[in-house]
Amino acid sequence: MAAIYEHPFVSTADIVAESSSLSSLGSPALFSKDSELTPVSEVIRRERALALKVDSLDALRSYIPRGKMDDTRQVLEAFVHDLPLEGGRILMQEIVDSSATPKKLLQLRNFWWMPY
Repeated sequence: MAAIYEHPFVSTADIVAESSSLSSLGSPALFSKDSELTPVSEVIRRERALALKVDSLDALRSYIPRGKMDDTRQVLEAFVHDLPLEGGRILMQEIVDSSATPKKLLQLRNFWWMPY
């Protein structure tokens, strides 16, 4: 019988224990707040959307108003907070992409909110 060589830092028992715990997981799923199984891809998509939301709000915090009546930051923040996470992804990406140019953020604000 061939000898089993042990790794100096990881024992064979550790590897067996890890592989048995992984095989008991079955399909890749996580629990959601509704106690239903949620696919890992859904969790990753939500995490990316949340990260985009944080990035867009950070971009808006650094916006410098172009005058006393410039409410660009407040209007766009309201949309970011009120739109559903998935539905607001396009707006949030536009905010991040336009953050280096205040004029583009103002145009974006006017596109989303033009009071009559």
